[in-house]
Amino acid sequence: MRKIYMEGEKNEIFAGGDLPNISFISHVCDNPDWTIAPVKHNEWCEVLYINRGKAYYTIDTKSYTVSQGDIVILNAGVVHAACSDREEPVERWSCAFRKLQLKNREFNQIIPDYLSPVIPVGKAGDSIDSCFRLILDACTSPSKNTYNICQHAICTILSFVDDRIGDLPETAREDSASNLAREIIHYIDNHYALPLTLESLAREFFISTDYLSHIIKMEVGISPINYLINRRIGESQHLLLSTMLPIGTIAEMVGYPNINHFSSAFKKRIGIAPGQFRQQFHIASIPEGTKNGGKGR
Repeated sequence: MRKIYMEGEKNEIFAGGDLPNISFISHVCDNPDWTIAPVKHNEWCEVLYINRGKAYYTIDTKSYTVSQGDIVILNAGVVHAACSDREEPVERWSCAFRKLQLKNREFNQIIPDYLSPVIPVGKAGDSIDSCFRLILDACTSPSKNTYNICQHAICTILSFVDDRIGDLPETAREDSASNLAREIIHYIDNHYALPLTLESLAREFFISTDYLSHIIKMEVGISPINYLINRRIGESQHLLLSTMLPIGTIAEMVGYPNINHFSSAFKKRIGIAPGQFRQQFHIASIPEGTKNGGKGR
């Protein structure tokens, strides 16, 4: 028999000692057609865990192939897109939370922006998977302690991530063309609901349409207009799952005055109609009656 004693100073990673406010947990598996068009969440950040299979993520214009045993970090305000590998469909956990304030970090920032958002967990994979399953089980069968259970499970995951930060590689530095491309992409991210065209974007940045198309395609692999469409569809996915707004209203909010044009663009990229998408994907949220003010002590 072995006894292991834990000694040493307590290291509180949360500024002020407050635990994060968990919003929801989602679980995706056995769906080779699973796709998330580019989307940005300003109000929460996410920790994802790849339990099985393979997926392809684009995070802040950089591409990553993730597979079993990888944690993926999505800071608030970061544009991201994803799709499952068709031959090896991904099983993926995701937990989103608000009001996260880690020490020496920006609000709702899990890792500094200059670090790689993909973290291999190695032998800790089973423990990370168990934390996500604990959260889902608590949400599915809520009790008076559901919120505390969920908070402490995600704190275990965040503590593991915080321990690994020193091992993460920095992202590569960018040249001037790449910096300009990112400025244009950020402009599209913030104005996707407007009637943008290739010509209006070129005028906004005082460059030719050909050069604009070239640097955007070099940066994200697709044309500026295709990126714009993908952003609109990504935001509509978020609204379809997080609200009960009518589909026509959502279409207008993301830049499609004509609901038929929206439905056609959505189905072309996601593979199913907006209404089917809303019905098919379930997100478990923390039941309101179990919350105790966002503090678990």
